[in-house]
Amino acid sequence: MAVSTMHFSEEFHLRRAPERDWFDTILDADTQLFVDPFLLFRDSSRLWQQSHTKIIGHFNLAFKLIAQNHNPESLSYKKALHLLTFH
Repeated sequence: MAVSTMHFSEEFHLRRAPERDWFDTILDADTQLFVDPFLLFRDSSRLWQQSHTKIIGHFNLAFKLIAQNHNPESLSYKKALHLLTFH
């Protein structure tokens, strides 16, 4: 049985230009291209020093906005939805 893989270009229906052929990651396999979020919390460099606090703050803000108003038409709900949409 052959194992099939899903490439980024296939999933998002992109034509790969020859000059941009260097990046077409396999989506169903873990690679070293992605940051392990738990490693951020152990890193002592200044770059990542406040990462845990910022991540928790981001989700706490979204939670508070939704708690203010559960109506999907409200401004606070829409802002929370925007905060929780990751492109």
